[in-house]
Parts: sequence; structure tokens; C-alpha cells
Amino acid sequence: MSALKVALGDYLCLRRALGHKLEEHERQLTRFVARLDDAGATFVAMADTLAFVLDPDLDPASSTPAKHLMAVRGFTRYLSAIDPRTEIPPAGLVSHRPSRRAPYLFSDEDVAAVVRAAQASTPFEFRAQTLAALIVLLTVTEVFSGGPRSVV
Repeated sequence: MSALKVALGDYLCLRRALGHKLEEHERQLTRFVARLDDAGATFVAMADTLAFVLDPDLDPASSTPAKHLMAVRGFTRYLSAIDPRTEIPPAGLVSHRPSRRAPYLFSDEDVAAVVRAAQASTPFEFRAQTLAALIVLLTVTEVFSGGPRSVV
């Protein structure tokens, strides 16, 4: 068994003793250490970390490279106390920004149709007017619509 595998086992035991589950990190770090062992590396260099994190088989737009980096950073910080040759990758080397879905903005005609449907949904006049007012207020509020609008 290589020194890196032993160090990985010790690292995982220590982190689990502190209350961390590390199931996903264990899978990633096991692959990382196997890759290092296959390459004959005795310590973790930045080039090895980058090769693992920026694997061409991974989709760079996914969160996987950032997760790999997070797992490797923790392990290399632990290893740097044991082996000073270990290079710790900087935080933010690979980032993941989740893409937001483009909002759907209702047209004035759509909002008017929703107001009419809400008013028709109840036989009580006060409730119908309350629903209409609520829908119109939500529509013209900057937070919900992206800017002030005139409706109805």
C-alpha cells in the first residue's frame, strides 16, 4: 500500500471522527490517489491536482470540477503537515456558478387574463377584488417582475 493511500485512510478517519460523512469526498479522493499511484507520484504537485480537477472527460460547466477541487484541497492541507513538498491548490482555482433559468415575464394581456380568471373563481365580490389587487400588486412590484409595469 502506498504512502498516499495510508495518508488518505488516516485523513478520512480523522475527518469522520470529527463528525463528517465524506462519502462523496472518499470516492473522489480514492480516484485521485489511485491516479497519483498510477503515475508513480510520491507527493501531490499542483500539476497532478490540475490534471485531476480539470479532467477533459468532465463537463467544465458542471459543478464536478469545483467539487473535486474542494475534496483535494482538504486532503492536501492535511498532507502538507506530513509532507512539506505537498502543494495546496488555491481556493477559487475552479469555480462553479449555477446558471439561472431565464424568467418568464407575463405580458399585460396575460396578467389581465389571470386577474379575470381569479375574479371569476369566487362568487364573493370582496374575495374577487382582493385576489385581483394581489395579482396586480405582485405584477407591478419590482422584485417579482424585474421592473415597474403598468397593468390592467
